[in-house]
Order: sequence, then C-alpha cells, then structure tokens
Amino acid sequence: MTGPFASLPARAHPLVTAHSALLNGLDDDGEFDFGLRCLPDGIAATLESR
Repeated sequence: MTGPFASLPARAHPLVTAHSALLNGLDDDGEFDFGLRCLPDGIAATLESR
C-alpha cells in the first residue's frame, strides 16, 4: 500500500487497514477528505497503545 497510511503497523486491525486503503483514493472531485483521512491514524494509534 502506498500513500499517507503506508506506515500503519503490521498488526493494525484489518478494518483500519482496509479503511486507510479506501481513503488513499481520491473522491469524485479528485480531492482527499482530510478529516476522514485522519480517522484511521487515530484508531491505529489507539490500538497500538493497548
């Protein structure tokens, strides 16, 4: 996987990994939604801290 979420830990929850892969794509306007793109990072950080 390439893009901003390429650094997700290998043990990240599969849902986080799938969501980050989805959000790496552009929307219909060819833009990213920054707020939604931050969500997987927060979830991954929470899972890592456990």
